[in-house]
Amino acid sequence: MAENESKLPILPTRPALPFARIDFALRLAADLVGEDAAKQIQLGIEYDPAPPFRSGHPDLADPAIVAAVRARLRDLIEQRTSQIEQLRSR
Repeated sequence: MAENESKLPILPTRPALPFARIDFALRLAADLVGEDAAKQIQLGIEYDPAPPFRSGHPDLADPAIVAAVRARLRDLIEQRTSQIEQLRSR
């Protein structure tokens, strides 16, 4: 075993760029040089994302999950608003 290899199993590595950036780049390529060229780029980098859950949009997510996220964000917004008001009063 090489010095830099782990003895423990590791998870597959993630792409260097977040998916949203790759999606944007592919759409931009399609606009600039055509959809076929963008598809060739996508194939060349073997970009075929498969999210583990179908909850990336409120229309797809379970209503209970949507409600929980909205509640958490509501609390966070209230907390941040309170902090801003405290800073303004200094």
